[in-house]
Amino acid sequence: MRFFAAIALCVAGIAMAAPTYTYVPVAYNVSYDQGSVSVDTLTCGSKLKAAGYTNLSSLPSFPNIGGFANVTGPDSDECGTCWVLSWGGNFQSILVVDSADDGFVVSEEAMTGLILNTTYPPPKEVSALVISSQSCL
Repeated sequence: MRFFAAIALCVAGIAMAAPTYTYVPVAYNVSYDQGSVSVDTLTCGSKLKAAGYTNLSSLPSFPNIGGFANVTGPDSDECGTCWVLSWGGNFQSILVVDSADDGFVVSEEAMTGLILNTTYPPPKEVSALVISSQSCL
């Protein structure tokens, strides 16, 4: 009996340690593909500028960047977070640099990477998981 209880505790521990994906809407905007766009135009621009970034192409994860609905202002804790978006078995990391009306809005190139250049129309919803910000640098 103790053996089964120990196994149940191990399984419960593994289940609790497993990452939890959230399903969110996703869209793309070609403005995030324009490397010359100043970071001053982004909701997170002041934080990015303080870190030494001047335009989108100066960001280490460019063009895998985008906006996220949970960014509430320039001092939002979501600014600079890194997320993995997943769709159809494909994954794309995204550095959050801006706000969005709903879910994530990413560069067209990031969306293309997510769907692996297939002829599928872009997904309307993806699973998302926050990961270490170092993964986007």
